[in-house]
Amino acid sequence: LNCSQVPVTLVDKQHARCGLCNAVVSLNRKFEKPQPGLGKPLSIQDFAVIDATLDRAANLQCIWCGMFMSSDTMAMHFSEVHPDDVEVPKCNLCLQELVINARLQEKFADEFDVSMPDEHHFKCGKYGTMHTSEARLHAAIEKRMKMREGDVEDDFEDEDVEKNEVVEASRNDSS
Repeated sequence: LNCSQVPVTLVDKQHARCGLCNAVVSLNRKFEKPQPGLGKPLSIQDFAVIDATLDRAANLQCIWCGMFMSSDTMAMHFSEVHPDDVEVPKCNLCLQELVINARLQEKFADEFDVSMPDEHHFKCGKYGTMHTSEARLHAAIEKRMKMREGDVEDDFEDEDVEKNEVVEASRNDSS
């Protein structure tokens, strides 16, 4: 499928917002047209996070059939095993956001409204921070949670580094 089949809005020279799922994606990525009407959209209520560890392989469990799966096989599982029950997003960033938010909710018992403006950045809506990896996102959230509990000094040097990395990455991408 090509870009002309999906409504998009230009965000800047290198990014566009999908008119269907509101994800901001790189213009180097191909847009895919979803197939509405196949069922309710896949959500965090359709799977359980068994282990919130980032490097664990099959750490998700389907609530419909109990099958264990990894985040890499989740889309295939729901598309093939439950096609009439759940509509799986075709956008890989949307799937990643879904799994990341579920993992964070399981780990911290809180919602962080994480989005991925592109494939290399993780934006935490709750704290308004940007990170260059999911591990750094988790570390920054842990630091904020500890600070909220009074266990850590008011020092966000790592986040400042994150912001500088994002700015540098943006500059490098635009040149």
